[in-house]
Amino acid sequence: MSFESLKETWANPSNWTHGQLGHEIIGELLEYPEKLHRAELSVIAAKKRVDEIKKQIEIKRNSLLLSGVIDGKNVEVREAQIDAKLNEEKGALSVEKENLERQELNFKLVEDEYRSLLAISRILGNEDF
Repeated sequence: MSFESLKETWANPSNWTHGQLGHEIIGELLEYPEKLHRAELSVIAAKKRVDEIKKQIEIKRNSLLLSGVIDGKNVEVREAQIDAKLNEEKGALSVEKENLERQELNFKLVEDEYRSLLAISRILGNEDF
């Protein structure tokens, strides 16, 4: 049973018995360590991708400065030239940062669902979860 169907069942007490809902919650709770682990791995992978792109940007930036391609006469002009050359990488970084935010939100959602199930189990008198 999914968290969503448990929410629907919980909202309509005439559809459940105390023992039935408790067993369903136990089953759902047993799935959450794996769900939390997968969500956490997704966050870690997204952070790694962001860090890799930042590193690539820094390497390319240094390469541009050392190669003589950037020839602006002052800091502002040189920074504008570098930004123009790193446009693609900065776009990729933006996409990966958005992905990281989604993965972090998903992890928080899974965590909140788990805590909700624990709270419901306590309400039902199953304090030993």
